[in-house]
Amino acid sequence: MWKNFKIYCCIYEVRKMKKIKAFYCKFQNVSFKDKVFLIIKIMCRLLGIKTYLLLGGYYQEDDDLQSRQDQKLYMEFLMKREKNYPVYSRRTIDIEEKEGIAYIDYLKKENINSIEKIKVILDRKNSYVALMAERLDRGGLEEVIKTLAIEYHKRNLPIEIFCTREGGKIAEELKKIGIKVIIFHGNSKKFRKYIKNNAPVLVNTHYVIDFMEILKYNGIPVVEVIHNMYVFLDKKRIRMEREKSSFINQYIAVSEMAKQLFIDKIIEVPNDKITVIGNAVNSNRMVKKKKEEIRHQYKFDQDCFIFLVAGSIDARKNQIGIVRAWDIFRQLVEEPVMLILAGATSDYEYEKKVRNIIESRKLEQSVRLLGYCNEIFDLMNAADALIVDSYYEGWSVAATEAIYLGLPIIHSRCGSGVELTADGQNGILINNPLKNIAQYNNIKLLNIMRTGINDNMKEMVSAMLDLYDNRSAWKQKRMSISNYARDHINIDNMIEKYVHIYLDTIVSKENYEVTSK
Repeated sequence: MWKNFKIYCCIYEVRKMKKIKAFYCKFQNVSFKDKVFLIIKIMCRLLGIKTYLLLGGYYQEDDDLQSRQDQKLYMEFLMKREKNYPVYSRRTIDIEEKEGIAYIDYLKKENINSIEKIKVILDRKNSYVALMAERLDRGGLEEVIKTLAIEYHKRNLPIEIFCTREGGKIAEELKKIGIKVIIFHGNSKKFRKYIKNNAPVLVNTHYVIDFMEILKYNGIPVVEVIHNMYVFLDKKRIRMEREKSSFINQYIAVSEMAKQLFIDKIIEVPNDKITVIGNAVNSNRMVKKKKEEIRHQYKFDQDCFIFLVAGSIDARKNQIGIVRAWDIFRQLVEEPVMLILAGATSDYEYEKKVRNIIESRKLEQSVRLLGYCNEIFDLMNAADALIVDSYYEGWSVAATEAIYLGLPIIHSRCGSGVELTADGQNGILINNPLKNIAQYNNIKLLNIMRTGINDNMKEMVSAMLDLYDNRSAWKQKRMSISNYARDHINIDNMIEKYVHIYLDTIVSKENYEVTSK
């Protein structure tokens, strides 16, 4: 019986939960009573009954936490056994004390940009900077790493990519252009050996919990990027982030909102340890089709006013709230208007609810769900305004691309809302769909988002009316909006700021090593 059930569990996990290894490992090592609980839980899920609160949930974080605890214990034993024998011979500045101080003074000069300074460091040490993530398949975080890697590569900065668990689509893309990518598959022994023989001068981590003890033990500074408003983290992951903070030398937050929520919800970080650097996008992307052509292709009225929502269909993006506001807005205007929802579906139950609202309110003629669109830049160019009404974001790539094209935006108070609306220069900032979002735990927040609770409905309708009623004025501002984006949110500025943080972190360490000799 147990054998057959194990086989069934494997099949079920592959198809539904995608956690076969972890689940099977847990099933093998729990008591008979817990096995019964797990069986009941599986049967309840088959019947569509959610049982997380009643029977307890299984999460990957359980294994992550145990893995880190084991790794920490291992490092303690290692240090005791090898306290007189460093894990690797740390590269030091092979110069006399006087020359070493002169070297530090050079790194502190203000008339030399950060990129040239860090090149000197990397050349002197014959080393590199590592960008580290759990995996590099696809997603917003992965796109940021891809941008950093490509831009560093263009500027001849020696870099390597560490994937602590898996590779993926973006990892393969980076390999093809000659960037070294190492995948460790969660193997701490392999990582420790690699660091011993190929130590970077700094590691820039991106939402990683693996191998932090090894980096600290080897004296390698770490700069961590806060990619999102971490309101969705459960208590276990919050505890992990707090524990991890002792290994981090500097933080980069992608937005002021992300920074503030991290301080309020995760851990209080001193101002000199966390810097806000917004994400930039490739401004060289070209519009391939004219506005009239793309409207004809998708059968949009040439004269209608189009609001575009670009992003995956899921509760976080709040399409329900946008559609509800749209139902009010479209009854207040007389000329043709259209709402376009463009994005792949990541939550099919949520998409079903969105479609039900559209059908029940008879909005089929004015609301279109396009699904995934590989012509999103052309679609933005054909629209009149973009809406981002998310409950939480890190930095909206869609909104950034929109203002590059001069498209005015409506952005909720989350993620990049403050930076991208620029005090009304590029659009309208409205309140978050949920008041005091930081006070909710992850389960409560998910329930609220999927229910479609929206505290900013009035503001959303007002913003829609503002952009519509003043459409001629906003059309005239498109060039100034585009110029603002290119002047303030560009790749060169982003790279310079990132490298400046790297440099400050390295110089602090180097200065300590030189002066302590």
